[in-house]
Amino acid sequence: MEEKKDNNNIIIILLGAVAVILVAIVVLLFLMLQQEESAGTTPDPTATAVTLPTSAPPEVIEPEPTLEPAPTVIIPTPEPGVPTGRVIAPDGVNLRSGPGTNYPVVGTAPFDATGKLAGISEDGQWYAAILQPTPLQLGWVSARFVVVTDSENLPVLPTPPTPTPTATPTPAATPTSAIAFTADNFTLNSGQCTTLRWSSSNVQAVYVYPQGDNYLNFGVPGTGTEQVCPTTTTTYEMRVVMTDGSTQILQVTITVNQNNPLANTSWTVVTLVGNPPVAGTSMSTTFNADLTLSAFGGCNTFSADYTITGNVISLTPLLGTNISCDSAVNTQEATFTSALQSANTFEITNNQLIIRDPAGREVLRYNRS
Repeated sequence: MEEKKDNNNIIIILLGAVAVILVAIVVLLFLMLQQEESAGTTPDPTATAVTLPTSAPPEVIEPEPTLEPAPTVIIPTPEPGVPTGRVIAPDGVNLRSGPGTNYPVVGTAPFDATGKLAGISEDGQWYAAILQPTPLQLGWVSARFVVVTDSENLPVLPTPPTPTPTATPTPAATPTSAIAFTADNFTLNSGQCTTLRWSSSNVQAVYVYPQGDNYLNFGVPGTGTEQVCPTTTTTYEMRVVMTDGSTQILQVTITVNQNNPLANTSWTVVTLVGNPPVAGTSMSTTFNADLTLSAFGGCNTFSADYTITGNVISLTPLLGTNISCDSAVNTQEATFTSALQSANTFEITNNQLIIRDPAGREVLRYNRS
């Protein structure tokens, strides 16, 4: 019995020893894990410390990659070992005059542009890049859109004053400008005249001139008239300088009929209603280019206006002197003025001019003078 009791004691002792060993192993494993975790947080003296910026507050997050209108600035290539930033925004990034989207854009930098950094903002959300042409000019870029290297000694730069918004004045209502340009007659026979008429309001300057001439020599009042007597078809221009400095040009074309074979010709009567002139007398007619004529009836002189359309001629009432001559001359002169006044058609054959009345009867035959 004693021997059996001793065996039981030995078993109990062995079990206790095993339990102690297991506890020791668990404690040892726990200590080793704690040591490894502690070793994992020990700073490596050769590693580069990088400070990651905290999430930017909503009011300073720049709305990239949409770029505001601004020139692409020149960023000097950084020297090795200096603080450097590289743009990672695919469409480029805005560079601002201060660390925030409330500062104006001074330029843009394209994707992968690399430049020297001068400092970091007080909140760590913006970097200041050095721009050309002067190293004193800084362009602030959101930290979200650049990768920074060698930034251990970047100084914290003071925040520039927030730009004061400039009040936009309400523009005054601009008076409405009005211009007009016309003529009394747009079609003339050679020698005739017409009147140009123009008007304008709320403009800077007005010029009226024949097209092709130097308009600076033809300054006119804003509203006015001018009589013109073009010898050929002519386009007149009204050049108006508006209040905003722009120019508007209106045109009027005056067509001049050149088919007036009587212009600047003189004729002597050879027959009057089929009869020769009274012996010792002479009758004549001169047609001027300005569509006026003068006539001599053997005793008195006469004048009138005339028009030509094809071979049709018409005269205004003859006006003349009232000198009394020999009765035969007076009678012949009365017949002459009546025949001339009745002129309806004409024809020129060689050096003779024949005038017929509305019935087609020949009333005057002239020789060219």
